Amino acid sequence: MTAPFVIFTFILVFSFQFINTTTTFALASGKAAPFCENLRRIPSMGSFFEIQIITPCKNKVRTEDFVYVQKQLDQMESEMSLYQSESALSQLNRQGFLAAPIPAHLGAVVKSALEIYEQTDHVFDVTIWPVLSLIQSSFKKNKVPPTDFELDVLRPLIGAERVQFKNSRIEFQKGGMGITLDGIAKGYAVDIVAEFFVSRGFENYLLNFSGNMKWRGQGLNSQGKRKNWKIKIWDPVYKKLVNIDKLPAQGAIASSGGANESYDLVKKWHHIIDPKSLKPANNWIQTTVVGPLAKECDVLSTATYIMNDEQIRKIIKKGFPNYRVYVLDQTQSVRAF
Repeated sequence: MTAPFVIFTFILVFSFQFINTTTTFALASGKAAPFCENLRRIPSMGSFFEIQIITPCKNKVRTEDFVYVQKQLDQMESEMSLYQSESALSQLNRQGFLAAPIPAHLGAVVKSALEIYEQTDHVFDVTIWPVLSLIQSSFKKNKVPPTDFELDVLRPLIGAERVQFKNSRIEFQKGGMGITLDGIAKGYAVDIVAEFFVSRGFENYLLNFSGNMKWRGQGLNSQGKRKNWKIKIWDPVYKKLVNIDKLPAQGAIASSGGANESYDLVKKWHHIIDPKSLKPANNWIQTTVVGPLAKECDVLSTATYIMNDEQIRKIIKKGFPNYRVYVLDQTQSVRAF
């Protein structure tokens, strides 16, 4: 189906002016509103993790809770960063193996990535890192993409079936392999933080980590009254922010698009790589996934960007029936799966 793109295009943005603040509203009567906004913006993984929680003003989020979240995010980054040379992931890529004890977050995400590799018929493939690294290096050094020959040399290194994870040990079957968790780690982090806040009794929240968003309950309007969450998103066609209203009361959302991180002027060479062609996928302008979990939305927005219509229908029906996919095609029409 098609629809005006303004309805379904999701690159999610909400930003706070303060790193840590609590807002108390006043009602028309002059009395303080019974609910407060608790806001925190935490730098992590080269971006910001933005938190908005609504609580009774007598039960504000404790500073210790935000500190715990920040420590968890720091720990995730120390395990899964490609750019920290001593992260567990960097050690794995450098050595070709990682022995027990496997760090908890890294282990959980790698395990999930290998499962989703099978669920997506080998489309979501974390072993694409050597190809992506070559593309980035080629544009940085020569301002041109790598040759077909250079890409084909890397083909034996691609395929998550070549990653063994058993007996508390992760090992690559071939030297020179490497993995990237950029298409899953942020969504995973959002789910982990959401679970923590729910465990603390906070059930009205909006979380955003570089467009990986999860929400529950209600927010507040400018008068301090309860309202459904309003999510402003960036429309890359009309290049403006628009409100999205028709979303479930609880859920998650993520978008992927090549133009968001491209290396050439025409935006054909970017970071979302088709593991079969070893080149950037360009079937769609953008893909968006809505569903219960942020991790799955993160993964599926990447995977469906690579897939064609038939593949998307098959994957969603077979393994992800609670998720909806919206693609913006090259005619600037939105199609839903």
